[in-house]
Amino acid sequence: MRFGWIIALAFCLGAAPAAADITARYRQAVEGQGDLMVQVSSRGESRMTVAEATYITRDGVTYMALTDGTGSFVVRQQDFLALMADLLRATGEPAPPANAARVTISEAGAESVGGRPGRLFRIGNPAIPSDMFEVVISDDAGLAPLRGVMLAHLAPFFDTMGRSSPGLAEALRDLLGRGALLRLGPLFQLESIDTAPVPSSAFELASPPISHETLAERLQAQAHH
Repeated sequence: MRFGWIIALAFCLGAAPAAADITARYRQAVEGQGDLMVQVSSRGESRMTVAEATYITRDGVTYMALTDGTGSFVVRQQDFLALMADLLRATGEPAPPANAARVTISEAGAESVGGRPGRLFRIGNPAIPSDMFEVVISDDAGLAPLRGVMLAHLAPFFDTMGRSSPGLAEALRDLLGRGALLRLGPLFQLESIDTAPVPSSAFELASPPISHETLAERLQAQAHH
């Protein structure tokens, strides 16, 4: 099944009202995967494209445009998340032990990415410094619209992932809420910012969204191929 990338995405990495249009491009270091692009309009619409997925938020609803072995389709993010939560529960993944070390956040100085100054943070188990994951966040008010997009498009996945890492979801939400993402570990780093108007066509859906039931049937069919 070709949806493993969406689960990985939740670990590595809605739109808030925006004052102006903005397009941010991030370079991805993972070979064989596409780069990340985020677009936000002054109307509050947003679009994020990464790997094989496109997230579009319009009229307060986030949609995902995906591709599987039989073609492309659109689904509401809430329906996709609900189905993923069901699948994860079905795996019976054990809860972490009560004495498991929780993920913490520590600030580690300054770092510029793509010509933008930011603050460097490390998250992970402080007892294992080599496993700390680095995130760089910008306080630039001009990049504030990106913060809302990352939170609304990616943060919902955190609640269904990382059950074996206590505090991981909270740490990721916390950092993405502090400002615009400049770098996400070795995975993504900001390459450019463009403030040219984003055409309304960027936020159009390629097709009507399929239902939760149709999505379940589609994923089940893919699992048997």
